This record gives sequence, C-alpha cells and structure tokens, in this order.
Amino acid sequence: MDARGIFGNSLTMLEKVMDMRSRRHTILSANVVNQDTPHYSAFDIAMDEELAKLENGNPAREELVRTDRRHLSVTGETSTERQYQLKELNPPLAKRDGNTVDIDRAMADLAENTLMYSALTRIVSKRLGILKSAIKGGSGS
Repeated sequence: MDARGIFGNSLTMLEKVMDMRSRRHTILSANVVNQDTPHYSAFDIAMDEELAKLENGNPAREELVRTDRRHLSVTGETSTERQYQLKELNPPLAKRDGNTVDIDRAMADLAENTLMYSALTRIVSKRLGILKSAIKGGSGS
C-alpha cells in the first residue's frame, strides 16, 4: 500500500515544507556569513508565496523548454532540487558599504526557521510512529 493512502497527502506536503525550510536555512546562513561583505544583498525565500504554491498543488519544478533546435536536449535525470522564489531583503538602514544584512533579523529568522524545522521533524516522527505501532499490532515493542 502506498503511504499516501494511509496519511493522505500530508507526508508529501511535510517533505516539501521540510525541504523548503532546509533550503531557507542555507540562504539565511549565507546572509549571516556575509554580514561584513561590501555590497552583499541579503535574501530570503518568499515563504508566503511558496507555501501558497504548495497548498494550490503547483508542480515542484518547472520543465525546461527547448526553444531552438541547436539547444541541448534534456535527457536523463534532471535536478530534483526545487527552485524557490527569493526576495531581496532591504532593511530601512543599510550599511554605508551597501551591505543589506541586518544581523539581528537574520539571527532571529534563523532561530525561527530552526524551530519550525524541528517541529516538522517531530510531526513526521509521530506519523511514522503511528504507522510502526499499527504494523506491530499496537504492542509498542
């Protein structure tokens, strides 16, 4: 039996949101690392828009279109890494060197994202624990 039959679409949705949170962690970490880099622009994932896309069932990635016969054809495995919509963060007070990283906001966003990812892992763990219990007949061992 397919896992979607047991839990509906929830595990698939949780997987996609965890992937997004993981990617966001990388982006937010890059902002922190580059806090002293002149002319660095801080970015974040447009979470509201991306979550809305997931709710509406939009595809995880766009298909490549061959617009000229001389272009290379797409064969074999394509990347499964999702491309998320990014937004440039523009704090009210940018630094003199053009850097737009607000370290306080970046650290707060990073902490929030970590908490959200941890909560998602607990939810997945509980769901799989229910399945494990059902397989074992509810004995718990």
